[in-house]
Amino acid sequence: MDLRGHHLLCLLGFSGHGYSTSFINKMEHLAPIYRKVELDFEIYVNEHTDEICEHCPAMVNNNCTTFRKVDEEIRELDRRINQKLQIRPGFIYSKKTIFRRIRDRIEPDDLDILCKGCKWLSYGVCKNAIRKLKEEVKVELPTT
Repeated sequence: MDLRGHHLLCLLGFSGHGYSTSFINKMEHLAPIYRKVELDFEIYVNEHTDEICEHCPAMVNNNCTTFRKVDEEIRELDRRINQKLQIRPGFIYSKKTIFRRIRDRIEPDDLDILCKGCKWLSYGVCKNAIRKLKEEVKVELPTT
């Protein structure tokens, strides 16, 4: 999987909302795979647009056409999440490693700062997803 920083959390909290039908369909395809705690695979952490961004209506010819300010806010969101998880763009991590880091380093209320400015934060689904992941991975993933 090829994901940018904030999508490492977004896939956990996805609840059927999105920017377009294509975007929602992509999230509906990836989220169940990503959420399976027992399933492990490699994730390339991308610094720019990823396979989810490709389905955003703001993408034209592999270029994000959002306003520069919005693009900068999204990159800042990625930066905060990458920093909190201590992951670096351009590297490959196992999904289980990422889940361990989410479990160990992020509390649901941290999203108020990490995801500040995200239009989906107010739905509360991401905080609930973090709580659920913390419960599911207590036994499933050994601490590293």
